[in-house]
Amino acid sequence: MADRSRMNFLRLGAIRNGSGLVPSLIIGASLLGGAAVYSTAHSATAAAPAPSAVALVDIARVINGLHEMAERNAVIKAKGEQLADQLRTTDDEIKKIEDDLKNKIPPKDFAARAEAIGRAYEFKALLDTRKKIFQRQFDVMNGDATHELYEKAMAAIDAFARREGYDLVLFDDRALKLPDLGVATNSELNSLLEARRVFYARDGMDITDRIVTWMNQQYASGPRATGLGATGTGATPTGEPAPAAPVTPPQTGNPR
Repeated sequence: MADRSRMNFLRLGAIRNGSGLVPSLIIGASLLGGAAVYSTAHSATAAAPAPSAVALVDIARVINGLHEMAERNAVIKAKGEQLADQLRTTDDEIKKIEDDLKNKIPPKDFAARAEAIGRAYEFKALLDTRKKIFQRQFDVMNGDATHELYEKAMAAIDAFARREGYDLVLFDDRALKLPDLGVATNSELNSLLEARRVFYARDGMDITDRIVTWMNQQYASGPRATGLGATGTGATPTGEPAPAAPVTPPQTGNPR
């Protein structure tokens, strides 16, 4: 409505003023043009900013490529086996009771059968509870390892970037791929697309392997982990960054 009123105002002004409307518009354009010329001339005299040095790091590949993570995974796996043994022991008790009900306790011995059935229910409830508790313990151990090594990786990236003169280090998410056709909804795809940050990077910008090699060299020269909560010195790497080297990322295990 406001645009229509404005149009009517311009039309009426043109009728009343005759050709006076056109010079007014030309003058306005001249003012705008003058401002544009001034702005361009002013920006031309400003000093160009210095180019920024940018690098990319795949933090997941860093953490999975660390020798310390491999050692932590071995400790966690051993603990997971201990928890799994406890589950198997409880499961064996259940199987023994079920075998007694089937082959040893007479069908007419109602008291003995009721007592055995009660113990079987008790062990089954214990088994289910232990499964949940042990899985939670296992997941938290994995989470703590990732947390601690993430903090170390951040410190190493910071030190490396300062040493090498990088102004900005970004998470390299180019490895993230869209799901296959016929799987994801439009909303799910939009979430993935909006989260994407790096669409292109020239060769040489990825410093992931250099970070991994540098951190592994520093870890090799320090004290070893002695338990789930001990992960070496935790100090920021101080040696010279090493050249890139291929690393096969270890996988975190799960309790059987």
